[in-house]
Amino acid sequence: MASKSTKSSTAAKSGKRTASASTGQKKGSASSRKTASARASSGKSASGTKAASRTKTSSGRKTSASRAVPEQMEDYEYTDPLIYYEIFLWLILAFSVLLFISYLGFGGVVGEAVSSFFFGCFGSMAYLFPFLLFFLAAFLISNRGSHIARIKAAASFALYLVLCGLLELMMLGYTRGFALMEYYEAGAQYKNGGGLMGGLFVNLFCPTIGMAGAYIMLILMIIICVVLITQRSLFAGVKHQSQRVYRSAREEQQRRREAEPA
Repeated sequence: MASKSTKSSTAAKSGKRTASASTGQKKGSASSRKTASARASSGKSASGTKAASRTKTSSGRKTSASRAVPEQMEDYEYTDPLIYYEIFLWLILAFSVLLFISYLGFGGVVGEAVSSFFFGCFGSMAYLFPFLLFFLAAFLISNRGSHIARIKAAASFALYLVLCGLLELMMLGYTRGFALMEYYEAGAQYKNGGGLMGGLFVNLFCPTIGMAGAYIMLILMIIICVVLITQRSLFAGVKHQSQRVYRSAREEQQRRREAEPA
Protein backbone atom coordinates (compact mmCIF):
# COMPACT_ATOMS: atom_id res chain seq x y z
CA MET A 1 0.00 0.00 0.00
CA ALA A 2 2.83 2.36 0.86
CA SER A 3 4.46 1.77 -2.48
CA LYS A 4 1.19 2.54 -4.32
CA SER A 5 0.76 5.82 -2.48
CA THR A 6 4.37 6.70 -3.21
CA LYS A 7 3.85 6.00 -6.95
CA SER A 8 0.67 8.02 -7.08
CA SER A 9 2.33 10.96 -5.38
CA THR A 10 5.27 10.68 -7.75
CA ALA A 11 2.92 10.59 -10.78
CA ALA A 12 1.06 13.60 -9.44
CA LYS A 13 4.30 15.53 -9.04
CA SER A 14 5.47 14.62 -12.53
CA GLY A 15 2.07 15.72 -13.94
CA LYS A 16 2.36 19.05 -12.17
CA ARG A 17 5.90 19.47 -13.50
CA THR A 18 4.70 18.64 -17.02
CA ALA A 19 1.81 21.07 -16.70
CA SER A 20 4.08 23.79 -15.34
CA ALA A 21 6.59 23.10 -18.13
CA SER A 22 3.89 23.33 -20.79
CA THR A 23 2.60 26.53 -19.18
CA GLY A 24 6.14 27.87 -19.17
CA GLN A 25 6.54 26.95 -22.79
CA LYS A 26 3.27 28.71 -23.65
CA LYS A 27 4.35 31.78 -21.72
CA GLY A 28 7.75 31.66 -23.42
CA SER A 29 6.19 31.38 -26.87
CA ALA A 30 3.77 34.21 -26.07
CA SER A 31 6.59 36.41 -24.78
CA SER A 32 8.69 35.57 -27.83
CA ARG A 33 5.76 36.51 -30.07
CA LYS A 34 5.36 39.81 -28.21
CA THR A 35 9.08 40.45 -28.54
CA ALA A 36 8.98 39.71 -32.30
CA SER A 37 5.95 41.96 -32.78
CA ALA A 38 7.65 44.69 -30.77
CA ARG A 39 10.78 44.32 -32.88
CA ALA A 40 8.69 44.43 -36.08
CA SER A 41 6.85 47.52 -34.92
CA SER A 42 10.13 49.16 -33.88
CA GLY A 43 11.58 48.21 -37.28
CA LYS A 44 8.57 49.71 -39.04
CA SER A 45 8.80 52.87 -36.96
CA ALA A 46 12.51 53.07 -37.65
CA SER A 47 11.98 52.57 -41.38
CA GLY A 48 9.17 55.14 -41.31
CA THR A 49 11.42 57.53 -39.46
CA LYS A 50 14.20 56.96 -42.00
CA ALA A 51 11.78 57.42 -44.92
CA ALA A 52 10.41 60.60 -43.36
CA SER A 53 13.92 61.88 -42.79
CA ARG A 54 14.82 61.02 -46.39
CA THR A 55 11.67 62.77 -47.63
CA LYS A 56 12.45 65.82 -45.53
CA THR A 57 16.04 65.82 -46.74
CA SER A 58 15.02 65.49 -50.40
CA SER A 59 12.32 68.15 -50.00
CA GLY A 60 14.85 70.38 -48.29
CA ARG A 61 17.29 69.84 -51.15
CA LYS A 62 14.54 70.60 -53.70
CA THR A 63 13.55 73.75 -51.80
CA SER A 64 17.14 74.91 -51.59
CA ALA A 65 17.62 74.12 -55.30
CA SER A 66 14.42 75.96 -56.22
CA ARG A 67 15.58 78.92 -54.15
CA ALA A 68 18.98 78.84 -55.81
CA VAL A 69 17.52 78.98 -59.35
CA PRO A 70 15.84 82.41 -58.97
CA GLU A 71 18.95 83.72 -57.26
CA GLN A 72 21.04 82.54 -60.22
CA MET A 73 18.52 84.10 -62.62
CA GLU A 74 18.68 87.34 -60.68
CA ASP A 75 22.46 87.29 -60.81
CA TYR A 76 22.41 86.77 -64.61
CA GLU A 77 22.30 90.09 -66.49
CA TYR A 78 20.45 90.33 -69.80
CA THR A 79 21.51 92.67 -72.59
CA ASP A 80 19.03 95.42 -73.32
CA PRO A 81 17.42 94.83 -76.76
CA LEU A 82 17.66 98.55 -77.46
CA ILE A 83 21.42 98.12 -77.71
CA TYR A 84 21.00 95.88 -80.76
CA TYR A 85 18.62 98.35 -82.39
CA GLU A 86 21.09 101.15 -81.78
CA ILE A 87 23.94 99.11 -83.28
CA PHE A 88 21.79 98.37 -86.34
CA LEU A 89 20.97 102.07 -86.70
CA TRP A 90 24.65 102.99 -86.53
CA LEU A 91 25.39 100.46 -89.26
CA ILE A 92 22.64 101.95 -91.44
CA LEU A 93 24.08 105.42 -90.86
CA ALA A 94 27.57 104.26 -91.83
CA PHE A 95 26.24 102.60 -94.98
CA SER A 96 24.28 105.73 -95.92
CA VAL A 97 27.32 107.97 -95.47
CA LEU A 98 29.55 105.63 -97.49
CA LEU A 99 26.89 105.42 -100.21
CA PHE A 100 26.62 109.19 -100.51
CA ILE A 101 30.42 109.49 -100.60
CA SER A 102 30.43 106.93 -103.40
CA TYR A 103 28.02 109.14 -105.35
CA LEU A 104 30.62 111.90 -105.21
CA GLY A 105 33.36 109.64 -106.57
CA PHE A 106 35.32 109.03 -103.33
CA GLY A 107 34.39 105.41 -102.74
CA GLY A 108 37.02 103.64 -104.81
CA VAL A 109 36.24 100.70 -107.04
CA VAL A 110 33.59 99.25 -104.73
CA GLY A 111 31.97 102.64 -104.27
CA GLU A 112 31.84 103.19 -108.01
CA ALA A 113 30.13 99.84 -108.56
CA VAL A 114 27.62 100.49 -105.77
CA SER A 115 26.83 104.00 -107.01
CA SER A 116 26.34 102.71 -110.56
CA PHE A 117 23.89 100.13 -109.26
CA PHE A 118 21.79 102.66 -107.36
CA PHE A 119 21.86 105.22 -110.17
CA GLY A 120 20.79 102.48 -112.55
CA CYS A 121 17.87 101.61 -110.28
CA PHE A 122 16.68 105.09 -109.27
CA GLY A 123 18.34 107.58 -111.62
CA SER A 124 18.66 111.09 -110.17
CA MET A 125 16.55 110.06 -107.17
CA ALA A 126 19.49 107.93 -106.00
CA TYR A 127 20.91 111.04 -104.31
CA LEU A 128 17.97 110.93 -101.88
CA PHE A 129 18.16 107.20 -101.20
CA PRO A 130 20.76 107.35 -98.35
CA PHE A 131 18.68 109.94 -96.48
CA LEU A 132 15.49 107.96 -97.05
CA LEU A 133 17.13 104.74 -95.87
CA PHE A 134 18.39 106.22 -92.61
CA PHE A 135 15.13 108.08 -91.95
CA LEU A 136 12.98 104.99 -92.45
CA ALA A 137 15.26 102.84 -90.27
CA ALA A 138 15.23 105.39 -87.44
CA PHE A 139 11.47 105.89 -87.76
CA LEU A 140 10.70 102.17 -87.62
CA ILE A 141 13.04 101.56 -84.69
CA SER A 142 11.62 104.46 -82.67
CA ASN A 143 8.06 103.29 -83.44
CA ARG A 144 8.62 99.53 -83.38
CA GLY A 145 5.46 97.50 -82.97
CA SER A 146 3.26 100.24 -84.44
CA HIS A 147 1.11 99.21 -87.38
CA ILE A 148 0.58 102.82 -88.47
CA ALA A 149 4.35 103.40 -88.48
CA ARG A 150 4.83 100.47 -90.87
CA ILE A 151 2.11 101.85 -93.15
CA LYS A 152 3.76 105.27 -93.18
CA ALA A 153 7.16 103.77 -93.94
CA ALA A 154 5.78 101.69 -96.81
CA ALA A 155 3.93 104.72 -98.19
CA SER A 156 7.11 106.81 -97.99
CA PHE A 157 9.08 104.27 -100.01
CA ALA A 158 6.21 103.95 -102.50
CA LEU A 159 6.20 107.75 -102.89
CA TYR A 160 9.92 107.63 -103.59
CA LEU A 161 9.38 105.08 -106.37
CA VAL A 162 6.49 107.03 -107.88
CA LEU A 163 8.66 110.17 -107.95
CA CYS A 164 11.21 108.14 -109.90
CA GLY A 165 8.54 107.45 -112.52
CA LEU A 166 7.40 111.08 -112.63
CA LEU A 167 10.99 112.30 -112.98
CA GLU A 168 11.66 109.84 -115.80
CA LEU A 169 8.53 111.00 -117.62
CA MET A 170 9.32 114.69 -117.16
CA MET A 171 13.04 114.55 -118.05
CA LEU A 172 13.27 111.86 -120.74
CA GLY A 173 9.70 111.12 -121.73
CA TYR A 174 8.57 107.87 -123.28
CA THR A 175 10.43 106.10 -126.05
CA ARG A 176 8.58 103.26 -127.71
CA GLY A 177 10.50 99.99 -127.72
CA PHE A 178 12.86 101.10 -124.92
CA ALA A 179 13.59 98.02 -122.76
CA LEU A 180 13.86 98.12 -118.97
CA MET A 181 17.55 97.28 -118.96
CA GLU A 182 18.16 100.25 -121.26
CA TYR A 183 16.60 102.49 -118.58
CA TYR A 184 18.98 100.92 -116.07
CA GLU A 185 22.04 101.44 -118.27
CA ALA A 186 21.05 105.05 -119.06
CA GLY A 187 20.60 105.85 -115.37
CA ALA A 188 23.92 104.23 -114.40
CA GLN A 189 25.80 106.02 -117.16
CA TYR A 190 24.23 109.50 -117.21
CA LYS A 191 22.87 109.63 -113.62
CA ASN A 192 19.61 111.27 -114.66
CA GLY A 193 15.98 110.35 -115.11
CA GLY A 194 14.31 107.75 -112.93
CA GLY A 195 16.39 104.71 -113.75
CA LEU A 196 14.92 101.25 -113.82
CA MET A 197 12.07 102.09 -111.43
CA GLY A 198 11.08 105.15 -113.41
CA GLY A 199 11.20 103.19 -116.66
CA LEU A 200 8.94 100.55 -115.12
CA PHE A 201 6.18 103.12 -114.46
CA VAL A 202 6.64 104.74 -117.87
CA ASN A 203 6.46 101.43 -119.74
CA LEU A 204 3.44 100.43 -117.67
CA PHE A 205 1.26 103.52 -118.17
CA CYS A 206 2.33 105.21 -121.41
CA PRO A 207 1.57 102.36 -123.85
CA THR A 208 -1.84 101.75 -122.26
CA ILE A 209 -3.26 105.19 -121.31
CA GLY A 210 -0.85 107.57 -123.05
CA MET A 211 1.35 110.38 -121.72
CA ALA A 212 -1.54 112.38 -120.23
CA GLY A 213 -3.00 109.32 -118.53
CA ALA A 214 0.44 108.43 -117.15
CA TYR A 215 0.78 111.90 -115.59
CA ILE A 216 -2.70 111.61 -114.05
CA MET A 217 -2.02 108.17 -112.62
CA LEU A 218 1.35 109.19 -111.17
CA ILE A 219 -0.08 112.33 -109.56
CA LEU A 220 -2.99 110.30 -108.15
CA MET A 221 -0.54 107.79 -106.66
CA ILE A 222 1.46 110.64 -105.12
CA ILE A 223 -1.71 112.02 -103.48
CA ILE A 224 -2.58 108.57 -102.08
CA CYS A 225 0.93 108.17 -100.64
CA VAL A 226 0.77 111.64 -99.05
CA VAL A 227 -2.61 110.81 -97.46
CA LEU A 228 -1.20 107.57 -96.02
CA ILE A 229 1.89 109.31 -94.71
CA THR A 230 0.08 112.22 -93.07
CA GLN A 231 -2.98 110.16 -92.09
CA ARG A 232 -5.11 113.16 -93.07
CA SER A 233 -7.87 113.23 -95.63
CA LEU A 234 -7.74 115.97 -98.27
CA PHE A 235 -11.52 115.92 -98.58
CA ALA A 236 -11.87 116.51 -94.85
CA GLY A 237 -9.68 119.59 -95.19
CA VAL A 238 -11.71 120.84 -98.15
CA LYS A 239 -14.90 120.27 -96.20
CA HIS A 240 -13.55 122.16 -93.20
CA GLN A 241 -12.45 125.10 -95.35
CA SER A 242 -15.81 125.23 -97.12
CA GLN A 243 -17.61 125.28 -93.77
CA ARG A 244 -15.41 128.15 -92.62
CA VAL A 245 -16.16 130.13 -95.79
CA TYR A 246 -19.89 129.48 -95.38
CA ARG A 247 -19.87 130.61 -91.71
CA SER A 248 -17.89 133.76 -92.48
CA ALA A 249 -20.25 134.67 -95.36
CA ARG A 250 -23.27 134.10 -93.15
CA GLU A 251 -21.85 136.25 -90.33
CA GLU A 252 -21.03 139.01 -92.82
CA GLN A 253 -24.56 138.94 -94.19
CA GLN A 254 -26.00 139.10 -90.66
CA ARG A 255 -23.81 142.11 -89.81
CA ARG A 256 -25.00 143.93 -92.91
CA ARG A 257 -28.61 143.31 -91.99
CA GLU A 258 -27.99 144.66 -88.50
CA ALA A 259 -26.21 147.71 -89.91
CA GLU A 260 -29.11 148.64 -92.25
CA PRO A 261 -31.45 151.32 -90.87
CA ALA A 262 -34.90 150.14 -89.82
